[in-house]
Amino acid sequence: MALLSAGNTAWADAPGRVARLGEYTGDVQLANEREDWHPISRNYAVTAGDNLWVSDGGRAELDVGGLQFWLAGGANVYFEQFDDFAVVARLTQGAMIVRVRAMESGDATRVLLPQGELALLEPGFYVVSAGAGYAPGSPGALTVRRGRAEVVAGGAPQLVNRGETVVLDGIGVRYDSYPPGLPGGFEAWANTRDRRIDRWEGRYGSYSNPWLIGLRDLDDYGSWTTTYEYGRVWYPTTVAANWAPYRFGRWAWVQPWGWTWIDDAPWGFAPAHYGRWVRIGGRWGWCPGEYSGRPVYAPALVIFFGGSGWSVNASVGPTFSWVPLGWNEPYVPWYTYSPNYWRQVNRPYVRNVAEEPWRPRTYVHAAIPGAVTAVPSAAFVSGRPVAQTYVRNLAEGVIRNAPPARIGEVVPQFAPSRSAAPDIVRGVPPSVQGSAPAPSVRPGEINRFPASGGVRERAPVMPNTNVVQPPVRQDPNPVPGRPGVMPSPPVQPAQPRPVPQQQYGVPPGQVSPNPALREPGIPMPKDRGTMQRPAVVEQPAPAPRAVERNERRVTPTPALQPPSAPPTPVAPHAEQRPAQPKPAVVEQAPPPKPMPKRESAPEPPRTSQN
Repeated sequence: MALLSAGNTAWADAPGRVARLGEYTGDVQLANEREDWHPISRNYAVTAGDNLWVSDGGRAELDVGGLQFWLAGGANVYFEQFDDFAVVARLTQGAMIVRVRAMESGDATRVLLPQGELALLEPGFYVVSAGAGYAPGSPGALTVRRGRAEVVAGGAPQLVNRGETVVLDGIGVRYDSYPPGLPGGFEAWANTRDRRIDRWEGRYGSYSNPWLIGLRDLDDYGSWTTTYEYGRVWYPTTVAANWAPYRFGRWAWVQPWGWTWIDDAPWGFAPAHYGRWVRIGGRWGWCPGEYSGRPVYAPALVIFFGGSGWSVNASVGPTFSWVPLGWNEPYVPWYTYSPNYWRQVNRPYVRNVAEEPWRPRTYVHAAIPGAVTAVPSAAFVSGRPVAQTYVRNLAEGVIRNAPPARIGEVVPQFAPSRSAAPDIVRGVPPSVQGSAPAPSVRPGEINRFPASGGVRERAPVMPNTNVVQPPVRQDPNPVPGRPGVMPSPPVQPAQPRPVPQQQYGVPPGQVSPNPALREPGIPMPKDRGTMQRPAVVEQPAPAPRAVERNERRVTPTPALQPPSAPPTPVAPHAEQRPAQPKPAVVEQAPPPKPMPKRESAPEPPRTSQN
């Protein structure tokens, strides 16, 4: 960490939220500084620097948890900023609807148009239009169905309240009674999606996190149950026979995280980027955990093994493999991160996150048959579908010998440039081509709006080699009886001595690598009274000893005297020093004439006292 801080003047943590491509029709394409235009599918992560285009007649939904963007056909939107505090979207052509459901202190949502700038001040329903985009004199417009916004266009800011419409004509802002024209059925479709979210929040809003992206889609594809160990657990209803988490989908390179999992299932976003997968009764279940605030997005909650120098067998060649993380297993990013980021991304699922980043020696799911997925390295770096290329019948012992992979140093192989293809994306509609020249790009400058025309240069993909490599050690919160918990080797002391307290998860006679541990990790049994209690090992004594107050025996011993004889009392402070052997106390026979002698002897006659 000291070397990393010396190389960088400041930590550059990845943002904690993204936009997820949800429901869509038609063709949705994306471009940025690293990739040319290419179609994207459901569950793709969209962030700052990404430029989206929706084909004519199509529509698309971008879900950000407490914020939704609904794009109409022909819309082109570029995200200037996308982080934990602000979302700035530049709409260059077409129309979109922004639904702000929740805002926290410091949040900012802005929309940039060719004719001006909009600031959405409170939760509401906003209809935004950029007009024809490149047609000369094409006006933009804003209609506030619910909420309140501020508009700046060549003058003082104008406040737009609920039910009002303003038009931005390039000169200023003027109020209008007629909303802008939208593609047929677009606003009705957006209202349908909005009511669906309202129904979900009315049912689960009291105990579910609205900021967890993709959580609202799980009810349609599975069932929920509640357990004491993990809280709420979701089980998918229908999966393939050979299904396992992170197997049916593909890997894509998304900055600034790098390798990101894109799941094929319509419900696959939330279970792939939040929470933990667990095994309950032989079934895979997903646990969202308990949140106290916004959850932090992760590109994939897995541990990678292998690499260019490792293979499952000689016929496959270099191989990458991965397995989903289990409960209480920390996620170690393969991109630059700070200790604070590590704590935030692991806080809901790992008991001890106050320490520095660490990596466990073993992973619970690596011992489950069929849980590990492996693919040839060529298929991995090219982003091919995993279900078509993964290695079947992988032996459990093979993955145990695989070293953890430094996946951040593996760079992708992007598809060849398709910018010359005439049928990919035409930023300028055919009806206005020639009426407005395409923007020019200076040599060496990256065109951040590829859909607007011009020449765009591709930024190189650099491996992330400055990642903190955490130490590998035993889980500081072992779970009793959990598969994969490897006990420490036994310690042979020179002389036998009593063990003051047995560590949880460590058999008797062995020493835990975390001697300060006094509580078991999550999950815990429902009945704390059934947990294995610490045992006090007694030192053998040459003679019977007295039973100390509040002391529990390891093995019962027979009584050596009649029950009527009371034990010799011992001082209470004697049991507070169990580390030192105490001398055995021998039971003594009762004295011949203590108190009982006075009771048994007859009193002398009173006449003798005169």
